[in-house]
Amino acid sequence: MLVTIITPRWFTFKISDTIYLINNIYIYAILKKSKRTKNLRFMLRKLLTVIALFGITSYTIAQTQSGTLKGTITEDATGESVPMANVVVELNGTIIAGAVADFDGKYTIKPIDPGKYTVKISFIGFATKEISDVLITSNKITFVNAALKTESSVIGEVELVEYVVPLIDPDKTGAVKTKEEITALPTRNVQSVAAQTAGIYQEDEGGDVNVRGARSDATFYYIDGVKVRASNKLPQASIEQMTVITGGLPASYGDATGGIISITTRGPSNEFFGGVEVVSSSLLDPYGYNLLGFNLSGPLMKNSEGNSILGFFLSGEYESLEDGDPSAVGNYKIKEDVMEDLEENPLIFSVNNDVVQAQRASEFISMEDLEYIDAKQNVARKNARLQGKIDFKPTLNTNITLGGNFANTIYRDYIYGYSLFNPSNNPETEEQSWRVFGRFQQSFGASGDEQSASTLKNAFFTLQADYSKDTQSTYDVDHRDNLFNYGYIGKFTPVRELVENTPLEWQGEENTIDIIGLDENGVPTPGDTLFDVFTSDGAGGTLFGLTQNLISYYDFEAGDLNPNATSYTQSYFDFVGAESVTTLDQITGIGAAVNGDRTEFVHSLWYNTGREYNGYSKENNSQFRFTGMASADIKDHAIQFGFEYEQRDNRYYGVSPVGLWTLAEQRVNNYVGLYDGPYEFLSQDEVTGEYLITSQKHLQL
Repeated sequence: MLVTIITPRWFTFKISDTIYLINNIYIYAILKKSKRTKNLRFMLRKLLTVIALFGITSYTIAQTQSGTLKGTITEDATGESVPMANVVVELNGTIIAGAVADFDGKYTIKPIDPGKYTVKISFIGFATKEISDVLITSNKITFVNAALKTESSVIGEVELVEYVVPLIDPDKTGAVKTKEEITALPTRNVQSVAAQTAGIYQEDEGGDVNVRGARSDATFYYIDGVKVRASNKLPQASIEQMTVITGGLPASYGDATGGIISITTRGPSNEFFGGVEVVSSSLLDPYGYNLLGFNLSGPLMKNSEGNSILGFFLSGEYESLEDGDPSAVGNYKIKEDVMEDLEENPLIFSVNNDVVQAQRASEFISMEDLEYIDAKQNVARKNARLQGKIDFKPTLNTNITLGGNFANTIYRDYIYGYSLFNPSNNPETEEQSWRVFGRFQQSFGASGDEQSASTLKNAFFTLQADYSKDTQSTYDVDHRDNLFNYGYIGKFTPVRELVENTPLEWQGEENTIDIIGLDENGVPTPGDTLFDVFTSDGAGGTLFGLTQNLISYYDFEAGDLNPNATSYTQSYFDFVGAESVTTLDQITGIGAAVNGDRTEFVHSLWYNTGREYNGYSKENNSQFRFTGMASADIKDHAIQFGFEYEQRDNRYYGVSPVGLWTLAEQRVNNYVGLYDGPYEFLSQDEVTGEYLITSQKHLQL
C-alpha cells in the first residue's frame, strides 16, 4: 500500500528498526497491509496533525545528546522470555532510569545521558543480574540482553557480570571514546583524540582533522549539544564521552557534510569527590611544559532516600609551555651580548669619496656568534580552561541542567623570518571562548504493569537554549590597539629658511601662473584669487618675485616606542649630524628608517633587528541557539521530531597599522594636488609696493 505523508522537514520516524528521515515536504513509505499497520497509520495521522500546527519550516532536528538502552529478558535454562521483569539503570548507586519488560520480555529505556552505567535486572524467583560498565552512547541504541538464572543456581543473591562491547556493531559509523580511553591517550587535544578513529586524517598533533577526505571546516563539533564554532578545548577530567561520527550522519546533524565530533561532559556525583593533577617538565627538558588541573563534584541537596536532586561538577586546567612544536633538529640563536650590540648599533658606517655609506651589522654574523638551542625563542603559550555543570532533578522524570565552559589562550606566533634576529617582535594572539546553556527534559509514562501494557512508551521532550561568544585578537604585544605606535621612529622637524628664487621663464611675455591672494595677515582671501596672471613686465623683467621657504635640514628626536628600529636612524644622525640630513629620502636610502618604515631581509632569509609586526586584527563572533526535541515509542516503532533555531553575529576588522604613516603623510600634503602648478601665494611689499610670491608646499590649508 502506498501512503503519502505530508510533514515538516524536520520529522523522522522509525518502522521495524529502520529510520526514515523526511528531508522534503513529501515522503513516500510502503507499509504492509495489516491491522497493526492500519493502527499505526491512524496514530501517525493524529500525530502529524499536531505537528502541522508548528508550521512547515526549514529547521533541522535538534541534537539529542542522549542514548537508548534496549534488550530482551529471558530464562537462562529455557530461553523463554521473562515478562514484567524490572530493569533499573544506576550511576554510582543512584537510580537514573528504569523500565518494566513487556509480555515478550522486551524493554526500552530512554533518554539516558551518555556514559557508563550499571544495569540491574530482577524478577521474582530469579537471582538479580547486575551488569556493570554498560556503555551508553549519544544518538545510538545499546542492546543489553539478559538471561536470568534461578535463585537456587546462583551463589549469593546477585549475579555480577561485566558488560562487553560487541565486536561487531551494525550501527557503527565512527567510534566512541570513553573518559578512561581519553585519559590513557598521550594527548589532551580533542582533535587528536578524534584522529584515532579510522577514516580521519590529521596532519600534525593538535591540528585540524579531515573526515573521509572532506575539508576540515566540514566537520562540526558539539559540546553538550552546543554547536562549537571556535575553541573546543576542555579540561580532560570534564569529558565523559566523545562520539565520532564519520558517515551516515543522523538527522540531528543535517547541516554537516564531513563528520561530527560530539562531546558529553561529566555530570554531578551522588557523593563528594575531587582531585588535583600537577604535571611539569621544567626540570627535565627546555620546552617548559606545566599543567595544573582540578576537578570537584558532589551533591548540593538530597532527597529522603539519600539520592542527589541537586548536584554540581566543576573542573579546570591551567597549562603553559615554552615551545609547543619543537624542531627535530633544534635551532640557533644570536648570543646575548652580540644581539645587544646589534640592536644598539645595527648599521656600520663608512665614508668613501666624501659619500657616507652603510652596511648592516647583521651581515657580518658568523657561527662564532651563534649558539644552539632546543626550543624556539619567544613562542610561549598559556591556556586556561574551566567547565562546570549543575543538575537539578526534582523527580525521576524531570531534569534541569545548567552548564558552561570557558577557554582562554594567549600565545606568541612563530615567524621563521623573525627567528634569528628579531624573535622579540613575534606577534601575540589571544583567543577567548565561553558558552552557557540551559536544558529542560521531561519524561512521561506509566510505571509497572501500566507501563508494560501501554501502547505509548518512553515519551519525553527536551528543550535547550545556549549562547556562545568567541573573540580573537592578534597584535604587537607592546602596542596592541595603539595603531600609530606601530612604525613610529621619532619626530622629524624640518628647519626652513626663505630663499628668493624667481624662475627665468617668468620673464617670458606669454608665461602665466595661478595665484591665490593673501591679505595683509597672510591669510588666503578667495576674493583676491587670480588665475592665469602674466608674470612678465614686457621689458625683459618680471612683475613678481618668488620667495621659497625651503627645508635646510631635519632635526630628529628619537622615540621610545620602538627602540630597536629607532637605533637605525639615531645612529645615522649621530654619525653625520643633523645639518647634513636635508631630505627624508636620504635617511631611507642609507638603510635607516622614518615613520612607517620597517627593516629589510638579511641574506634574503631573516628579517633584521627591530622589524615590527605590521598587523592588528580583532574578531568577535556570537551565537544563540534554541532547540527542541520530542520522542515516543509506539509498540516497536519510534517517532522522533524536533526543531532548531540558530542566530549568528560575525564581526571582524584588520588593519596594517605601519602603513597608516604613509596614508597620514599623503593626507597632510593632499592640498598640493588640488590646483595646477605649484602652490604660490600673492603678497605685496608694504614699502615698495612690489608683489611677492611665497611657495608654501609644506603648509596644510
